[in-house]
Amino acid sequence: MNATSQLVLELKQSGQDAEFYPTSNAMIAAVSRYMPENANSIMDIGAGDGRVLAKLAEKCKDATLFGIEISSILVQAQPDNIVPVGTDLFEQNLSCLSVDFIFCNPAYSQYEEWVCKIVSEGYAKRAFLVIPQRWKESKTIEKALKLRNAMARVIGNDDFYDADRRSRAVVDIVEVSFPKDKWDHGVQDPFDIWFDQNVGTFDSAEEFKESETAEDLARQYACSSIMEMVAAYRQEYDLMENNYRAIFKLDYSILHELGVNKDHVREGLKKRMSGLKTKYWQILFDRLDAITSRLTTKSKENLLQKLTRNASVEFTLPTLTRLCCGRSRTPTSILTAS
Repeated sequence: MNATSQLVLELKQSGQDAEFYPTSNAMIAAVSRYMPENANSIMDIGAGDGRVLAKLAEKCKDATLFGIEISSILVQAQPDNIVPVGTDLFEQNLSCLSVDFIFCNPAYSQYEEWVCKIVSEGYAKRAFLVIPQRWKESKTIEKALKLRNAMARVIGNDDFYDADRRSRAVVDIVEVSFPKDKWDHGVQDPFDIWFDQNVGTFDSAEEFKESETAEDLARQYACSSIMEMVAAYRQEYDLMENNYRAIFKLDYSILHELGVNKDHVREGLKKRMSGLKTKYWQILFDRLDAITSRLTTKSKENLLQKLTRNASVEFTLPTLTRLCCGRSRTPTSILTAS
Protein backbone atom coordinates (compact mmCIF):
# COMPACT_ATOMS: atom_id res chain seq x y z
CA MET A 1 0.00 0.00 0.00
CA ASN A 2 1.51 3.35 -1.03
CA ALA A 3 1.65 6.42 1.20
CA THR A 4 -1.44 8.07 -0.30
CA SER A 5 -3.53 4.91 0.03
CA GLN A 6 -2.44 4.58 3.65
CA LEU A 7 -3.43 8.20 4.34
CA VAL A 8 -6.82 7.73 2.70
CA LEU A 9 -7.44 4.61 4.81
CA GLU A 10 -6.56 6.48 8.02
CA LEU A 11 -8.79 9.38 7.01
CA LYS A 12 -11.76 7.09 6.36
CA GLN A 13 -11.29 5.18 9.59
CA SER A 14 -11.17 8.41 11.60
CA GLY A 15 -14.04 10.11 9.75
CA GLN A 16 -11.73 12.83 8.39
CA ASP A 17 -11.93 12.11 4.68
CA ALA A 18 -13.12 15.51 3.45
CA GLU A 19 -12.59 14.60 -0.21
CA PHE A 20 -8.80 14.26 -0.06
CA TYR A 21 -7.78 13.90 -3.72
CA PRO A 22 -4.11 14.90 -3.90
CA THR A 23 -3.05 17.36 -6.61
CA SER A 24 -1.02 15.64 -9.31
CA ASN A 25 2.54 16.60 -10.24
CA ALA A 26 1.28 17.73 -13.68
CA MET A 27 -1.19 20.14 -12.05
CA ILE A 28 1.48 21.49 -9.73
CA ALA A 29 3.86 21.96 -12.67
CA ALA A 30 1.21 23.96 -14.54
CA VAL A 31 0.86 26.32 -11.57
CA SER A 32 4.62 26.53 -11.04
CA ARG A 33 5.12 27.87 -14.56
CA TYR A 34 3.10 30.96 -13.67
CA MET A 35 4.52 31.54 -10.21
CA PRO A 36 7.66 33.75 -9.96
CA GLU A 37 10.73 32.55 -8.09
CA ASN A 38 10.72 35.67 -5.91
CA ALA A 39 7.33 34.90 -4.33
CA ASN A 40 7.43 35.89 -0.66
CA SER A 41 4.46 33.87 0.55
CA ILE A 42 2.13 31.12 -0.65
CA MET A 43 -1.02 29.82 1.03
CA ASP A 44 -2.64 26.48 0.20
CA ILE A 45 -6.31 26.27 1.15
CA GLY A 46 -7.13 22.63 1.71
CA ALA A 47 -3.41 21.94 1.97
CA GLY A 48 -3.75 18.19 2.54
CA ASP A 49 -0.41 16.55 3.32
CA GLY A 50 1.48 19.63 2.07
CA ARG A 51 2.80 18.15 -1.17
CA VAL A 52 1.76 21.17 -3.29
CA LEU A 53 3.51 23.68 -1.04
CA ALA A 54 6.56 21.44 -0.84
CA LYS A 55 6.81 21.33 -4.64
CA LEU A 56 6.23 25.06 -5.10
CA ALA A 57 8.87 25.79 -2.46
CA GLU A 58 11.45 24.07 -4.64
CA LYS A 59 11.06 26.98 -7.08
CA CYS A 60 10.18 29.76 -4.63
CA LYS A 61 12.93 29.03 -2.14
CA ASP A 62 12.44 32.10 0.04
CA ALA A 63 8.64 31.90 0.25
CA THR A 64 6.89 31.51 3.59
CA LEU A 65 4.37 28.68 3.34
CA PHE A 66 0.90 28.82 4.94
CA GLY A 67 -1.74 26.12 5.06
CA ILE A 68 -5.42 25.78 5.89
CA GLU A 69 -6.42 22.15 6.46
CA ILE A 70 -9.29 20.65 8.45
CA SER A 71 -7.89 17.13 8.94
CA SER A 72 -5.55 16.74 11.90
CA ILE A 73 -4.12 13.60 10.28
CA LEU A 74 -3.13 15.52 7.15
CA VAL A 75 -1.76 18.46 9.17
CA GLN A 76 0.53 16.01 11.02
CA ALA A 77 1.74 14.68 7.66
CA GLN A 78 2.77 18.16 6.43
CA PRO A 79 6.42 19.30 6.36
CA ASP A 80 7.52 21.35 9.36
CA ASN A 81 8.06 24.50 7.28
CA ILE A 82 4.31 24.91 6.61
CA VAL A 83 2.69 27.37 9.00
CA PRO A 84 -0.91 26.37 9.86
CA VAL A 85 -3.20 29.42 9.84
CA GLY A 86 -6.56 27.71 10.22
CA THR A 87 -8.62 24.58 9.76
CA ASP A 88 -12.06 25.37 8.32
CA LEU A 89 -11.98 27.74 5.34
CA PHE A 90 -15.40 29.16 6.21
CA GLU A 91 -14.25 30.15 9.67
CA GLN A 92 -11.41 32.24 8.22
CA ASN A 93 -11.43 35.86 7.12
CA LEU A 94 -9.12 35.62 4.12
CA SER A 95 -8.91 39.41 3.82
CA CYS A 96 -6.83 39.33 7.03
CA LEU A 97 -4.35 36.81 5.56
CA SER A 98 -2.26 38.78 3.08
CA VAL A 99 -0.04 36.58 0.88
CA ASP A 100 1.49 36.77 -2.57
CA PHE A 101 -0.27 33.71 -3.98
CA ILE A 102 -3.13 31.38 -3.06
CA PHE A 103 -3.46 27.80 -4.24
CA CYS A 104 -6.55 25.64 -3.82
CA ASN A 105 -7.68 22.21 -4.96
CA PRO A 106 -11.07 22.29 -3.20
CA ALA A 107 -13.60 19.67 -2.23
CA TYR A 108 -15.50 19.32 -5.50
CA SER A 109 -18.89 18.81 -3.85
CA GLN A 110 -18.51 22.38 -2.53
CA TYR A 111 -16.15 23.87 -5.10
CA GLU A 112 -18.44 26.81 -5.95
CA GLU A 113 -18.62 27.91 -2.32
CA TRP A 114 -14.83 27.55 -1.95
CA VAL A 115 -14.12 29.52 -5.13
CA CYS A 116 -16.54 32.32 -4.24
CA LYS A 117 -15.02 32.62 -0.77
CA ILE A 118 -11.50 32.84 -2.20
CA VAL A 119 -12.45 35.26 -4.96
CA SER A 120 -14.41 37.51 -2.60
CA GLU A 121 -11.91 37.64 0.26
CA GLY A 122 -8.55 36.51 -1.08
CA TYR A 123 -5.85 39.08 -0.31
CA ALA A 124 -3.27 38.00 -2.88
CA LYS A 125 -1.83 38.95 -6.24
CA ARG A 126 -3.22 35.81 -7.83
CA ALA A 127 -5.00 32.60 -6.92
CA PHE A 128 -4.52 29.25 -8.66
CA LEU A 129 -7.49 26.89 -8.55
CA VAL A 130 -7.86 23.27 -9.63
CA ILE A 131 -11.59 22.99 -10.24
CA PRO A 132 -14.12 21.06 -12.37
CA GLN A 133 -14.46 22.36 -15.91
CA ARG A 134 -18.13 23.15 -15.33
CA TRP A 135 -17.02 26.19 -13.29
CA LYS A 136 -17.48 28.25 -16.47
CA GLU A 137 -21.24 27.66 -16.24
CA SER A 138 -21.49 28.82 -12.62
CA LYS A 139 -23.44 32.07 -12.21
CA THR A 140 -22.31 32.38 -8.59
CA ILE A 141 -18.63 32.28 -9.57
CA GLU A 142 -19.29 34.70 -12.42
CA LYS A 143 -20.95 37.09 -9.97
CA ALA A 144 -18.10 36.79 -7.44
CA LEU A 145 -15.51 37.58 -10.11
CA LYS A 146 -17.51 40.58 -11.31
CA LEU A 147 -18.01 42.00 -7.80
CA ARG A 148 -14.30 41.68 -7.06
CA ASN A 149 -13.25 42.99 -10.50
CA ALA A 150 -11.12 39.85 -10.79
CA MET A 151 -10.06 38.14 -14.02
CA ALA A 152 -10.00 34.34 -14.50
CA ARG A 153 -8.25 32.39 -17.23
CA VAL A 154 -7.53 28.70 -17.83
CA ILE A 155 -3.80 27.89 -17.84
CA GLY A 156 -4.09 24.11 -18.11
CA ASN A 157 -6.30 21.00 -18.06
CA ASP A 158 -5.95 17.62 -16.41
CA ASP A 159 -7.85 14.76 -14.79
CA PHE A 160 -7.56 12.30 -11.91
CA TYR A 161 -7.82 9.12 -13.97
CA ASP A 162 -4.24 8.08 -13.14
CA ALA A 163 -3.78 10.12 -9.96
CA ASP A 164 -2.62 8.76 -6.60
CA ARG A 165 -6.31 8.65 -5.68
CA ARG A 166 -8.32 8.12 -8.80
CA SER A 167 -11.43 10.02 -9.77
CA ARG A 168 -13.48 10.67 -12.89
CA ALA A 169 -13.12 14.44 -12.43
CA VAL A 170 -11.79 16.46 -15.37
CA VAL A 171 -10.43 19.82 -14.23
CA ASP A 172 -9.20 23.20 -15.34
CA ILE A 173 -6.21 24.85 -13.71
CA VAL A 174 -7.47 28.43 -13.37
CA GLU A 175 -5.48 31.56 -12.64
CA VAL A 176 -7.44 34.35 -10.93
CA SER A 177 -5.84 37.82 -11.02
CA PHE A 178 -6.95 40.33 -8.41
CA PRO A 179 -7.15 44.11 -9.06
CA LYS A 180 -4.48 46.53 -7.90
CA ASP A 181 -5.24 49.45 -5.64
CA LYS A 182 -5.87 52.84 -7.19
CA TRP A 183 -2.35 54.01 -6.33
CA ASP A 184 -0.86 50.96 -8.11
CA HIS A 185 1.10 50.11 -4.96
CA GLY A 186 -0.15 46.55 -4.77
CA VAL A 187 -3.25 44.37 -4.61
CA GLN A 188 -6.35 46.20 -3.47
CA ASP A 189 -7.47 45.18 -0.01
CA PRO A 190 -10.63 43.05 -0.52
CA PHE A 191 -12.17 44.78 2.50
CA ASP A 192 -11.86 48.14 0.71
CA ILE A 193 -13.62 46.67 -2.33
CA TRP A 194 -16.38 45.23 -0.15
CA PHE A 195 -16.81 48.57 1.62
CA ASP A 196 -16.99 50.57 -1.61
CA GLN A 197 -19.50 48.13 -3.11
CA ASN A 198 -21.78 48.15 -0.08
CA VAL A 199 -21.45 51.69 1.25
CA GLY A 200 -22.18 54.08 -1.60
CA THR A 201 -23.47 56.95 0.54
CA PHE A 202 -20.23 58.89 0.59
CA ASP A 203 -19.63 58.60 -3.14
CA SER A 204 -23.11 59.96 -3.90
CA ALA A 205 -22.89 62.97 -1.55
CA GLU A 206 -21.61 65.38 -4.21
CA GLU A 207 -24.09 64.12 -6.79
CA PHE A 208 -26.96 64.63 -4.31
CA LYS A 209 -25.92 68.22 -3.56
CA GLU A 210 -25.85 69.08 -7.23
CA SER A 211 -29.08 67.41 -8.32
CA GLU A 212 -31.53 67.51 -5.41
CA THR A 213 -32.13 71.27 -5.39
CA ALA A 214 -35.50 72.93 -4.91
CA GLU A 215 -35.43 74.10 -8.53
CA ASP A 216 -34.90 70.57 -9.83
CA LEU A 217 -37.65 69.24 -7.59
CA ALA A 218 -39.99 71.95 -8.82
CA ARG A 219 -39.41 70.81 -12.38
CA GLN A 220 -39.85 67.21 -11.29
CA TYR A 221 -43.27 67.99 -9.82
CA ALA A 222 -44.30 70.42 -12.60
CA CYS A 223 -47.07 68.11 -13.75
CA SER A 224 -47.93 66.68 -10.32
CA SER A 225 -51.03 67.23 -8.28
CA ILE A 226 -50.85 68.46 -4.70
CA MET A 227 -51.74 64.97 -3.51
CA GLU A 228 -48.73 63.61 -5.41
CA MET A 229 -46.51 66.26 -3.84
CA VAL A 230 -47.77 65.33 -0.39
CA ALA A 231 -47.10 61.66 -1.13
CA ALA A 232 -43.57 62.52 -2.30
CA TYR A 233 -42.97 64.52 0.88
CA ARG A 234 -44.22 61.63 3.01
CA GLN A 235 -42.00 59.16 1.17
CA GLU A 236 -38.91 61.34 1.61
CA TYR A 237 -39.76 61.96 5.27
CA ASP A 238 -40.21 58.23 6.00
CA LEU A 239 -36.89 57.43 4.31
CA MET A 240 -35.11 60.07 6.40
CA GLU A 241 -36.71 58.78 9.61
CA ASN A 242 -35.84 55.15 8.83
CA ASN A 243 -32.23 56.11 8.11
CA TYR A 244 -31.90 57.78 11.48
CA ARG A 245 -33.59 54.88 13.25
CA ALA A 246 -31.12 52.52 11.61
CA ILE A 247 -28.24 54.39 13.27
CA PHE A 248 -29.48 53.42 16.70
CA LYS A 249 -29.76 49.75 15.83
CA LEU A 250 -25.96 49.63 15.88
CA ASP A 251 -24.15 48.56 19.04
CA TYR A 252 -23.03 51.36 21.31
CA SER A 253 -19.39 50.31 20.86
CA ILE A 254 -19.65 50.82 17.08
CA LEU A 255 -21.37 54.19 17.47
CA HIS A 256 -18.66 55.24 19.90
CA GLU A 257 -15.86 54.14 17.54
CA LEU A 258 -17.49 56.07 14.67
CA GLY A 259 -17.78 59.19 16.81
CA VAL A 260 -21.58 59.28 16.67
CA ASN A 261 -22.88 61.73 19.28
CA LYS A 262 -26.52 61.56 20.44
CA ASP A 263 -26.88 65.34 20.69
CA HIS A 264 -25.44 65.83 17.22
CA VAL A 265 -27.83 63.26 15.78
CA ARG A 266 -30.78 64.92 17.52
CA GLU A 267 -29.87 68.34 16.16
CA GLY A 268 -29.18 66.93 12.73
CA LEU A 269 -32.53 65.17 12.60
CA LYS A 270 -34.33 68.30 13.78
CA LYS A 271 -32.69 70.38 11.04
CA ARG A 272 -33.42 67.76 8.38
CA MET A 273 -37.09 67.59 9.38
CA SER A 274 -37.45 71.37 9.33
CA GLY A 275 -35.49 71.69 6.10
CA LEU A 276 -37.60 69.06 4.36
CA LYS A 277 -40.83 70.91 5.18
CA THR A 278 -39.34 74.21 4.08
CA LYS A 279 -38.25 72.71 0.78
CA TYR A 280 -41.71 71.43 -0.10
CA TRP A 281 -43.50 74.61 1.05
CA GLN A 282 -41.11 76.65 -1.10
CA ILE A 283 -41.76 74.49 -4.15
CA LEU A 284 -45.49 74.75 -3.64
CA PHE A 285 -45.47 78.54 -3.13
CA ASP A 286 -43.45 79.02 -6.30
CA ARG A 287 -46.11 77.17 -8.27
CA LEU A 288 -49.41 78.34 -6.77
CA ASP A 289 -50.66 81.15 -9.01
CA ALA A 290 -53.68 81.63 -6.74
CA ILE A 291 -51.40 82.58 -3.87
CA THR A 292 -48.52 84.35 -5.56
CA SER A 293 -50.86 86.61 -7.52
CA ARG A 294 -52.43 87.91 -4.30
CA LEU A 295 -49.29 88.38 -2.22
CA THR A 296 -46.39 90.77 -2.55
CA THR A 297 -42.94 89.24 -2.44
CA LYS A 298 -42.48 90.40 1.15
CA SER A 299 -45.89 89.05 2.22
CA LYS A 300 -45.14 85.75 0.57
CA GLU A 301 -41.81 85.50 2.39
CA ASN A 302 -43.45 86.36 5.73
CA LEU A 303 -46.11 83.67 5.28
CA LEU A 304 -43.53 81.09 4.29
CA GLN A 305 -41.38 81.96 7.32
CA LYS A 306 -44.35 81.59 9.67
CA LEU A 307 -45.19 78.21 8.24
CA THR A 308 -41.65 76.81 8.33
CA ARG A 309 -40.64 78.40 11.63
CA ASN A 310 -43.15 76.24 13.45
CA ALA A 311 -42.17 72.56 13.18
CA SER A 312 -45.77 71.52 13.85
CA VAL A 313 -46.95 72.86 10.48
CA GLU A 314 -46.72 69.68 8.45
CA PHE A 315 -46.83 69.45 4.67
CA THR A 316 -50.15 67.57 4.61
CA LEU A 317 -53.26 67.71 2.50
CA PRO A 318 -55.50 69.13 5.33
CA THR A 319 -52.91 71.83 6.08
CA LEU A 320 -52.68 72.77 2.44
CA THR A 321 -56.47 72.96 2.20
CA ARG A 322 -56.79 75.27 5.20
CA LEU A 323 -53.81 77.53 4.58
CA CYS A 324 -53.69 77.75 0.81
CA CYS A 325 -57.06 76.99 -0.67
CA GLY A 326 -59.79 78.11 1.66
CA ARG A 327 -62.87 76.03 2.41
CA SER A 328 -64.62 76.55 -0.91
CA ARG A 329 -61.95 75.15 -3.22
CA THR A 330 -60.14 71.86 -3.56
CA PRO A 331 -56.31 71.85 -3.33
CA THR A 332 -55.84 70.45 -6.81
CA SER A 333 -58.00 73.08 -8.48
CA ILE A 334 -55.53 75.92 -7.88
CA LEU A 335 -52.29 74.12 -8.76
CA THR A 336 -50.93 75.22 -12.12
CA ALA A 337 -47.62 74.55 -13.81
CA SER A 338 -45.08 77.32 -13.35
